[in-house]
Amino acid sequence: MKELEQSRCGYSSHNSRVHEVSASTMNDDVFIMKTIREITSRGNNAEVRQRSNGKLAVYEVKKSISIG
Repeated sequence: MKELEQSRCGYSSHNSRVHEVSASTMNDDVFIMKTIREITSRGNNAEVRQRSNGKLAVYEVKKSISIG
């Protein structure tokens, strides 16, 4: 049976959205790239970090100019 790709989206501090990726090993890279492309298409930056449990998390980071 094919495993379903799942993502959980939430917010963390510093105005960034966390997309925790949980998919089969084969589809991880494709799913992560799709998530990164969605974030960057909105004009925001994407950061990928490894969590302590070994899973990758994609952060959506939106920066704004305060002064200038």
